Amino acid sequence: MDSDAPPRRPDEHVAVLPGWWTTVQQAEQQALQLTRGTDVVTAATHVVDGIALVTAQVAGPHRWSSASHRDHDRWAVMARDAVADHEARYGGRLFVFPGQCTLAGAMTAGRVLAETVIDELVVPGHPGRIDPEARIEGLDFVRPVYRQGQVVLTLRPIGPGLFTPFERPRTAGALRPSI
Repeated sequence: MDSDAPPRRPDEHVAVLPGWWTTVQQAEQQALQLTRGTDVVTAATHVVDGIALVTAQVAGPHRWSSASHRDHDRWAVMARDAVADHEARYGGRLFVFPGQCTLAGAMTAGRVLAETVIDELVVPGHPGRIDPEARIEGLDFVRPVYRQGQVVLTLRPIGPGLFTPFERPRTAGALRPSI
């Protein structure tokens, strides 16, 4: 785990939610229903072999169980790998994360980094760090990823000093093209 990661409470652990889905949208929606009433710190989707799994870092007990899937060796391996990726902050697309509620509309890059668990803002092809005063619009839908111990949000430029999250709600969801 990255040294900058917030320390875990003794009762926190990462668990995989029971089930698998064909879209990340379905996975997110079902996970939010399954975890209602649970103290979820982070939740992430993991796409493996065309299916979406969900892991959640929770504090305290939870009421779901993945025991019914333990007999499915393939699922158990995918679930174990997804949990390990989440615990190490190595892989997973976050849809619940600390500071998420502060994101709305437009904010400066510096404020996004200061008020959320997001460690880094990246723009493909952009050689350096984004100016802290750069403006980020469209923060109503934000899906950062765990990448090598960091929480990273990928952005795309929409004007000079102006960015938006790379993933937008209408492009999220489908794991494979519909025919």
